[in-house]
Amino acid sequence: MQIKRVVHRGDLAAFACEGGRAMRTRLSRARWVGLAAALLTGISGGVSCAATATTQDPPKPQSLPNTSPQAIEDYLKAAEKGDKGAYLLLGLLYQDGRGVPKDDAKAFQWFTKAAEAGIAPAMTNLGVMYMDGRGTPKDAVKGLMWLQTAAQVKHPEALFNLGVLHEKGNGVEKNMGRAVGFYQGAAELGHGGAMCNVALLMETGNGVEKNEKAAIEWYRKSADKGVTQAMINLGTMYSDGRGVTSDDTQAASWYRRAAELDDPNAMALLGGLYSAGRGVPHDDATAVDLFRKAAERGVPDAMANLGVMYQAGRGVTQDYKTAMEWFRKAADAGSADGMFYVAFMYARGMGVEADASMSDLWLQKAAAAGSEKAREFIEKANTTKPDPPN
Repeated sequence: MQIKRVVHRGDLAAFACEGGRAMRTRLSRARWVGLAAALLTGISGGVSCAATATTQDPPKPQSLPNTSPQAIEDYLKAAEKGDKGAYLLLGLLYQDGRGVPKDDAKAFQWFTKAAEAGIAPAMTNLGVMYMDGRGTPKDAVKGLMWLQTAAQVKHPEALFNLGVLHEKGNGVEKNMGRAVGFYQGAAELGHGGAMCNVALLMETGNGVEKNEKAAIEWYRKSADKGVTQAMINLGTMYSDGRGVTSDDTQAASWYRRAAELDDPNAMALLGGLYSAGRGVPHDDATAVDLFRKAAERGVPDAMANLGVMYQAGRGVTQDYKTAMEWFRKAADAGSADGMFYVAFMYARGMGVEADASMSDLWLQKAAAAGSEKAREFIEKANTTKPDPPN
């Protein structure tokens, strides 16, 4: 997931991060235990999608089942006596390697028994394992069958996963209308990730009529479920003034909520507001701290922003070499702004020996990756005519 480009002004001295909504969708395995030992919720895995969905509901603090050797033995005995909840619990334990060695094949076997006994969450887990080819050969037909069976009894995770598959055309014909229907069905049953997806589709008008005000309401519902991507998107809508009156204070508040839930993209966005003094007091030191945390978690544009701070000496001692290191990390991670800044540093000989050919190379890479500033530089260079001879 990436934040939008840093806004570049002058020689990198002033900048601000803008919010983005690159989303990821993944098939999610249901968690449910019938032994009254624990209730486990929302884990991730499976199909990776881009730009139009969100992560699964975050785990909530819950008591976990006893996984001592004696407890495992008791679960096995209960399963031998036909306890359906024990089937599912053992599947979850083997799936996660909790109290037993991680073993997808055994997890698959226990989920199969639970699913055949009518346990809807096990049907969903089994469907995901078939779709992913984990613990069993990949089989989209069987995977869909089990997900559809769970959906028929209105299991939210199954509906969510079917939305993912229809949105991306994985194992089924791509059909945004059906995807929206599945997402809405899951959202109405309280699935936070599906709520965020419904909001995003309404925000962008993808598969449904564009309705930013309705998107705001679905983002709020999703955020209340603890979905950090919904908080980020809600903050960005406040920042942009779409569906709501523009309000940087509200934007900062939503970014902060997501950052406090350890979302690195939210940290980067909040850092951008601190660096610009938008919605929060201007504080370069706090911005640097947030950029660093996000950069160390792999957010490419946070790496670029941290490089800007070192280049300009804002919140840290000015250090061109360190700035170049962060710009290069950002560029290597795919940040168009990181590429542009590498070109800038080569052109100016900051933190690296000046090299016009390397600067041109990175400028071309930045433009190809989507940097408008790089394209402007190239266009200007291509249209500038040499002075006429005397």
